[in-house]
Amino acid sequence: MLIIFDSNQLCYSAFYSLSDLTNKEEATGIIFGFLKQVYSVTKLFYEKKPTLIFAWDSKLSYRRNFYKNYKRKRREKKYQKEYTGPSDIHYEQFDIIRKELLPQIGFNNVFIQPGFEADDIIANICNNYQGEQKIIVSSDEDLYQLLDINTSMYKIKAKRLYTDSDWFSEHGEGNVTTADWAKVKALAGCSTDEVAGIRGVGAKTAVKYLAGNLKETTKAYKAIEQKRNKLLYERNLPLVTIPYPWEKMDKLKVRKNKLDFDNFHSICTEYNFKSIIAEISQWRKILKLKLK
Repeated sequence: MLIIFDSNQLCYSAFYSLSDLTNKEEATGIIFGFLKQVYSVTKLFYEKKPTLIFAWDSKLSYRRNFYKNYKRKRREKKYQKEYTGPSDIHYEQFDIIRKELLPQIGFNNVFIQPGFEADDIIANICNNYQGEQKIIVSSDEDLYQLLDINTSMYKIKAKRLYTDSDWFSEHGEGNVTTADWAKVKALAGCSTDEVAGIRGVGAKTAVKYLAGNLKETTKAYKAIEQKRNKLLYERNLPLVTIPYPWEKMDKLKVRKNKLDFDNFHSICTEYNFKSIIAEISQWRKILKLKLK
């Protein structure tokens, strides 16, 4: 089994719940929260001996080069007075986790690709390991397009395992499957990525259209069939498709992790993570940390 973490999302989650945590006047909340979330998920599936994989967003974006308004408002918020999200100081913890802590602990599958997002990396791995059982740890609905008999999502906030059957019961119709989810989002738009869809067309309507069950007399059907909206759909499709289809990504190969208990213990001591140290034997069992 492969457990693939949307690592940036875990960091953001940790920021909003533990941003005030410090050690020796240095912010450590994101690091602590990240580790706790990795542990809580792995604990659920550790008996299946999973290989843990960490996917990260690149600061560069091919999608932004293609469409300048992609996630534009999200970027601009950082420069507004009322902004309460992560600062550069907090983003330093993202880099510490990715560049230092995970490799020091012995995680060999820490992936980032220039121009691509974590979603793209997750898709790359899922496509390369189709026969493996996989759990994607994220709440990003763009990842629905990867769900199949061997691939599920664990929604960490909802504490729920979400399968392709769950998706079909909520969204499916006719021959429309999870593989068509990018087409659905291209028609309906994606508010989180600031990709505008066709006005009056939501996900359910888009599914009906793709299934051939949307009446031709409806406003939504007529809107979708308009030439300008067909061009909008064509623009949107690469923005919501994972991996991003117009740039080549390296084929990612999953390696065996070589987890080191002593290094993990040293890190927890350095950052004064007392609650982790108090449960260190359980952490060792769940994460398969080995003594030298």
